[in-house]
Amino acid sequence: MSDAKDDDDLSHLNALLGGDEGPREDPPVSGGPRHRVVLLPDAPRLDVDAELDRVMPRFLSDIVDRVNLALDETVPGAGVRFLVEGRQVRVLAEAPDVLDQLPETVVAELSRLLTRVAPAAEFQGDYLGSLRAALDRYGGELTDAYTERERKRILARHVEQRRQGPVYRLKEGDRALVEAATGELPLLGPTDVDGVDTLWSGIHAGAPWLQEASVEAWRAMRHEVGEGRGAWCPPLLLTGPPGTGKTTLGRMLAAALGAPLVEVDAGSGTAAFQLAGVEKGWGSSEPGLLVEHILRARVANPVLIVNELCRAGSGLSSSQGSRTSLSDALLALLDRGSCRRWRCPALRVDFDLSRVTWFLTANRSDTIDPALLSRVRTVQVPKPTPAQVAVLVRRQLGDLDEDLVDHAADVIAEAWAGRVMTLRQVDAMCTRVRRAVTGPRLH
Repeated sequence: MSDAKDDDDLSHLNALLGGDEGPREDPPVSGGPRHRVVLLPDAPRLDVDAELDRVMPRFLSDIVDRVNLALDETVPGAGVRFLVEGRQVRVLAEAPDVLDQLPETVVAELSRLLTRVAPAAEFQGDYLGSLRAALDRYGGELTDAYTERERKRILARHVEQRRQGPVYRLKEGDRALVEAATGELPLLGPTDVDGVDTLWSGIHAGAPWLQEASVEAWRAMRHEVGEGRGAWCPPLLLTGPPGTGKTTLGRMLAAALGAPLVEVDAGSGTAAFQLAGVEKGWGSSEPGLLVEHILRARVANPVLIVNELCRAGSGLSSSQGSRTSLSDALLALLDRGSCRRWRCPALRVDFDLSRVTWFLTANRSDTIDPALLSRVRTVQVPKPTPAQVAVLVRRQLGDLDEDLVDHAADVIAEAWAGRVMTLRQVDAMCTRVRRAVTGPRLH
């Protein structure tokens, strides 16, 4: 970006800030855009009646053909036929009087044959002294018995299809988390560009030495919100000396959005597993911190900080020779294409992680995988000036006596200018001042 453009953007932020005000803390907005994160295949939609309308006419026709053969064999002179009309079975008889004159032995033989060819329906012989009435009733029995049997088969097939899906292979606790997070999840944060301006003016006021990074993130988020896609900014790699507050930006943004914050130490040998999870099949298989926070908070845009990326090692190797490293995990998660359908190795469920906001920090960039560097915007973080440290101290101790705070700010800023210090040491000095003032006293 050009220096002139940066100066204009910084002037805009300062104007929004309104001089030396503290950060504005408007509550995060959650009623805006939503995003589908858990990419489960759509469950098969079941319309039992529609399925019965489709299969029952042919199914009943096969049954009725066998029943009519039994009638032809038993009472050929009556001209009795069962017909299928949609999902109903009815009977026609050319000589109904003949039916009621048949001997009991014929009726018994007919009952035996019908039980054999259509065992699901029950033929009870004469009904109220009439074989014709009994056959009318039997048509309803055929309809009801075989419709109910087919209904159970349809439901059983549907249950089996669902059991073949990825969710039913999960442990009970994991399945409950995944199912609860299906559908669209909220994108926390401002829903219009004015809200974005307010949010970032407050962040800029709290960490002015991070102005280049905050301007970059503010500009990107302004565009995303303006397009209706919700609060998000592309991955940023903040490089600079230790103790210059590189993690501050991510923490302040997460607090301002009200979004979950995940932090991973790249120097840990298990960083890749913490981030991406442990593959299914291992005894310690579990999802990574990113997926776990999304599932538990049910939020689409958490903030993730990877600290000291320059210390990422070569990873861990399994007994089969496969290697798992933080760089390998990050390559897929930071790529705009692959992160839209990223498969959790523990759950074996796909996730769209394209709305996660990433901040990576490093003391140096020459030890970082070049492929990773191509996926991030690198910003050099300068050491805060003594004046900025003084402002920081005044904000941290702002609820104490004003004269005391001014004195503490001057002393700490002077120490900052005179020797090598980190912001962690500044925080520790502020904590000691607060304890000295508010802590219990010995008498």
